[in-house]
Amino acid sequence: MALADDQANNGNLFEIPDNLITLKQDNIYTTTARQFATFYKRYLQFPLPNDILFPWLHGVDGLSNQQNLFFGVRRSMVPRYRGLMVIHCQDLETTSRLVETVVPHQVLIMEPPHQYEFINSYNKDVSINLRNFQNQISRFSTICDLVLYGTHAQHLAAELAAAQQKLHQERLAQIEAVQKSAGKRAVVNANTLIYRTIVIEGK
Repeated sequence: MALADDQANNGNLFEIPDNLITLKQDNIYTTTARQFATFYKRYLQFPLPNDILFPWLHGVDGLSNQQNLFFGVRRSMVPRYRGLMVIHCQDLETTSRLVETVVPHQVLIMEPPHQYEFINSYNKDVSINLRNFQNQISRFSTICDLVLYGTHAQHLAAELAAAQQKLHQERLAQIEAVQKSAGKRAVVNANTLIYRTIVIEGK
């Protein structure tokens, strides 16, 4: 699946300006606290496309006929959206947290055998749940650029970047399978985006 289409259709996606982040290695970037504040404010002002996030964000993957009938969908592909999620990478017992942040264990599996893989990759709940709050953070993290801060940010950045790369390859394989079975029209707005891991360093 070529990624060229993404470059042509990014006009309706939130993008962090290139001058506010610096590529360090692979898909890991750095930013300063001041730069983060600038692009995070822009993100909060960016329109949220509820039409494509619902019902996927509520747990619908198209794997359950019961879910599909309830929400009136035939399939539910991963929405083509770029969000922004901030992860607090420090011991909670000794530090305060920024508001609207999450902690690593809400996003990643922290124990073997699937350590440092996205929780959502292994959550196959097919029940009908209109709120599904317990899964929304982990699902949303998989369609976000992830911003890390705290003493453990550097270590977790490598693990998150690897998890993002693995999930990206899985999504490309899924899109290819859907295209073979349902045709090109079924994957017109498929999510082939590459998401970034960003570490806040300095002021």
